[in-house]
Amino acid sequence: MQFVYPLSFLTLAGIFLFLFTYTKHNIPIIPIATMELWNKQDSSAGYKPKWVFSATLLISVMLYILINLALAHPFFSIKPQRKLFFVLDCSASMQSQIQERRFFDLALDSLGRMLSELDSQRDTISLFLYPQEIQYDGSKDSIQKKLQEIQPCSWGSDLNYFLEKIALGKNDIYFFTDGTELFDKNRFPNIHTICVGSAKSNNLGFISWQARRLGNSQYELFSIAKNFSDHPIASILQFSIEEQKIWEEEVVFLPQEMYIWKKIFSIPSQSKIALKILYKDGFSLDNAIYAVVNQGINLWFPVDAPFFIKVLPDFLPGLEKSSKEDANFYLQPIAQGGWLLQRRETDVPLVIRKADSKESIFLTYADPILWGVYPESMEIAESFPLQEPLPQKTKILIDTRQGAIAAYSDKWLYLGIPLSQNNWYLNPSFPIFWNNAFQFFAKNYHLLPLFLTKDQSKEPGYYLSDKEEFAVSFLYPQESDNRQKISSTFVSLPSQRLAYQTKSLKKEMLFLAILIAGILWNLERK
Repeated sequence: MQFVYPLSFLTLAGIFLFLFTYTKHNIPIIPIATMELWNKQDSSAGYKPKWVFSATLLISVMLYILINLALAHPFFSIKPQRKLFFVLDCSASMQSQIQERRFFDLALDSLGRMLSELDSQRDTISLFLYPQEIQYDGSKDSIQKKLQEIQPCSWGSDLNYFLEKIALGKNDIYFFTDGTELFDKNRFPNIHTICVGSAKSNNLGFISWQARRLGNSQYELFSIAKNFSDHPIASILQFSIEEQKIWEEEVVFLPQEMYIWKKIFSIPSQSKIALKILYKDGFSLDNAIYAVVNQGINLWFPVDAPFFIKVLPDFLPGLEKSSKEDANFYLQPIAQGGWLLQRRETDVPLVIRKADSKESIFLTYADPILWGVYPESMEIAESFPLQEPLPQKTKILIDTRQGAIAAYSDKWLYLGIPLSQNNWYLNPSFPIFWNNAFQFFAKNYHLLPLFLTKDQSKEPGYYLSDKEEFAVSFLYPQESDNRQKISSTFVSLPSQRLAYQTKSLKKEMLFLAILIAGILWNLERK
């Protein structure tokens, strides 16, 4: 690039012309009256330039330099610091393998390549981990070191809720994922997804599990397994009690088909049971179901309770209908409407009122109690919201503009929906809701799988908690279905998307040149 332009020569000529005329107009006149006075002058005396001339010369040179810098655009520019936002998918599906490498490892490779292109001094990075909701801020070097410590978890969550929570406005977000996690692109147009995955799946796993107590030590076990691949898979389905094989069967799982399994077994109390698919695939978390048979929960509800309340113990293993004196939990109607589940001898200071009109409801999707519950299938004719202020540590499940109509704390759950006046009890999500609720309130007292949440980030298996044994099973079909992945390798974003946005100082330089020219004009007038 040429540094000097033709206009710059004209500027230089104008400055010299200005200096020449300036010296002509500023030669001092020394009045001499007689020849005697002339002879008395010092031989070295004569014309001496004023200090103004030296200052004018210096400022003129500065003016010339500034004008050249301005005309040399974009030679003179600055690179401002950038703030970059990355989201790394650490959900369970990232543990899936392709060619003996986890998708998570491929994601780290791609993220590492992008970090290598950044400037350690000028770039700052915010890295968010999904679904753990952990944030790391720092330079390129500090984030690269942190990546060596990060591992994928064993659960999933609601991606849309997560993206709303981090609330980054219109900033560009680069999401490194396997493509399983779906989000609303219309709501989040600023998210650039960098996906990895396989167009075909070899995964086979459980997507549903339930158990029902038939009588003394008699349980009916129910499960659904799905073959997510495009080819049939022959495997063995095995059931064991205390790690002793009780039953097994050879099964051919057809492509993209579900296999429903239901058997009745006699299971002693406090026994550990496991149902396994003996097949090695790229995603092992969903190949086994673990549970512990415990004494169960003594539940009391009124004699005149609706039939769909009375049959809850039939659908939710571990629940036993009991007298009020022997019950661990009470499930009772509220005078104003709705139902309250509470621990025995628990005082719940709730103020309930009837809603003035029908209004839209808002669900907290990320809460484990609402997993598997879909609001579009609920017809709420009327509701009974809670009046604020709510008790401390209250978590809202279902909210309206007039107040919360479903909320819970560590010892109670309030449902301000008259169950007899809506169709919810006919929906499969009804027993799922109560399953999740009792799972939260009465850990270690049921024959139910525990969904993996932030507080239960363990691999499937048996564990001890407060000297009592419980089981953790992975059941999150969205994480198991890795056919939604987009491509077989990571793709890098175009380099111009991360290019520095240089800022020209042309206008600033011209402004300074005009200002200095004004100073020169003022000096010339003096």
